[in-house]
Amino acid sequence: MKNISVFCGAHEGNNPRYAQDAKEIGELLASKGINIVFGGGNVGLMKIVSDAALDNGVKATGIGLESLHKLELVNPRIENLIITKTLLDRKDEFMNFPL
Repeated sequence: MKNISVFCGAHEGNNPRYAQDAKEIGELLASKGINIVFGGGNVGLMKIVSDAALDNGVKATGIGLESLHKLELVNPRIENLIITKTLLDRKDEFMNFPL
């Protein structure tokens, strides 16, 4: 497996452990050479996981909604960004992304 989809919060939550765990997940996946596919957000746990993966040498692909992209809520560090118009289109992109 070369890629894995990660779904997590757009907020860090009330417990600091969530942010630490998100960072560790990104680092662990990167240590195994597994790229991250996520919503593309530049906030919350999504940002922490993707940044940790990028910091450790793997790629992160964002699959985001056009409405969020217009608000500039996309992580600027990701190189591969797929923008969709609807949530259904976004789901289809995730389902069809190669493993």
